Amino acid sequence: MSEMPYTGPTQQYRLPRTEIPGCALVQDLIPLYLDGEVTPESHALMADHLQHCERCSGYLAGARSVRSQILNDQQKIHAAQVSQPSVAQVREPVANSLGIALWQSAMALLYGAGLFSGLMGAAGARGGFPPLLIGAVLVLTGLGGLLTVGSARTISWLVLMVLTGLSGLLLLPLSLIAGEPMLLVYGVGVVGLGAWGVWLHAMLQPGQSLQSFANTVRFGARQAIVTAALSGIGILACGFIALVSLFGFVSVYDSGERMIAAVLLVLSVCGIVTICRRRGWLV
Repeated sequence: MSEMPYTGPTQQYRLPRTEIPGCALVQDLIPLYLDGEVTPESHALMADHLQHCERCSGYLAGARSVRSQILNDQQKIHAAQVSQPSVAQVREPVANSLGIALWQSAMALLYGAGLFSGLMGAAGARGGFPPLLIGAVLVLTGLGGLLTVGSARTISWLVLMVLTGLSGLLLLPLSLIAGEPMLLVYGVGVVGLGAWGVWLHAMLQPGQSLQSFANTVRFGARQAIVTAALSGIGILACGFIALVSLFGFVSVYDSGERMIAAVLLVLSVCGIVTICRRRGWLV
């Protein structure tokens, strides 16, 4: 049986006119048949054979299934290679998020320092008006820095504003007890600042209903109160132990007692640092 060799993808294979294709020849030529690399005459002969031969038609179906599976696997591998991020692409978001976190921490500290400075001025300590002015500048700087990185959309902003409003509410009865009208005005202003921050957070949430926003505010307030209470209790306890240990270390002369006082002092300081780090107050 004569057979013309297949010489390349651009040249179609042609069955001799005198040759009736058998099963072995058809099965050998099925890859070329699937790729369309046989002549129209040969294609017609093979198609006629495949219509009447169940064995070869089953072989053709199996070849098509295998080829389809191979193509699907290749597409999946290519898609995975394309979608897999490079090391630089992975490191860049991490570096950006770390920088944003550091920036937010610094701006939050400025904001807190401004509120404290304003409190000192409103309470009549350290000169009155200058601390109020310095506090206003620090508060505006901190808020501006937080807004530049889109912090008003985050839950941390909501917690900060809720804490601001709660601190202002605590100042109102204290100002009445102390008889300081300036402290009362300052407390009202702090409450207004916290309310503005909560309102801004609500406006920046797309498609948020009033009920879901109320739930978010309740969750943020509850989380802020619990976090502040537990952290405050822990820091006060560690601070008390640290002060007692420091006093004992300075006042006693027995080496054993001084060693115990030093160990307690170190442990209490470590406790304060650990609480601050867990709450995100220290990097």
